[in-house]
Amino acid sequence: MNRRNFLAMTAALPALTPAFANANGRRPQVALIMDDLGYRASDSYAALDLPKELTVAILPHTRHSTALAEGAAAFDHEVMLHMPMQATNGKFLGLGGLTVDMPDGELSELMDVAFASVPGAQGFNNHMGSAFTITEEPLNAVMAQATQHVDFFIDSVTHAKTIASQIARQHGLKTARRDVFLDDANDRLDVPARARTLLRRTGELPTIAICHPRPETLEFLQTEWNWLEDHFELVPASQVVS
Repeated sequence: MNRRNFLAMTAALPALTPAFANANGRRPQVALIMDDLGYRASDSYAALDLPKELTVAILPHTRHSTALAEGAAAFDHEVMLHMPMQATNGKFLGLGGLTVDMPDGELSELMDVAFASVPGAQGFNNHMGSAFTITEEPLNAVMAQATQHVDFFIDSVTHAKTIASQIARQHGLKTARRDVFLDDANDRLDVPARARTLLRRTGELPTIAICHPRPETLEFLQTEWNWLEDHFELVPASQVVS
């Protein structure tokens, strides 16, 4: 019997006392978002084998963008567009990336074609963007156009002075900010260590944790998903925005 069937079979059993609970006796909510899907095919598709509570954020205009979005939806994952935005370090953005010097019309057009390459996206977040997310004028153009496609934005917080979530809210988008990166470093031991830090920061408010389809991250999630479920109520990103 595979894990999915086992979980379905045991769903009707009386709930066990969670290993960790907030003041209301409930597990703290965590939205776990996996960014950067589309770069490496094998790792990106492996993410779709994880339970449906994982939200997937897919880069536009890769060979696999559309197939990943359609496959994720087929497995009941919530899909987001992972939109490339200009970084302060000048890092290459790839096809369709947004820069602060683009006119509003070009930004709007790039948003439209990006969403078209990730069909079914319910929200979006920024890929890189440390320069873009601190610049008001282009953010206004992007958020205004995004309302034609989705109803929420999650700020990946790639710059401490980001104003992206504030601008999104001004345009009527629901929004939230990333709290934790699970795999910010390449140390193999870093992923479980960062996952444990969630226990120290979660409480009454939901937490947003972002990860990436790296082999060590995928291995951790494949083997320790039950541990995460014991400690947290894992929810799609759309449930933690407001």
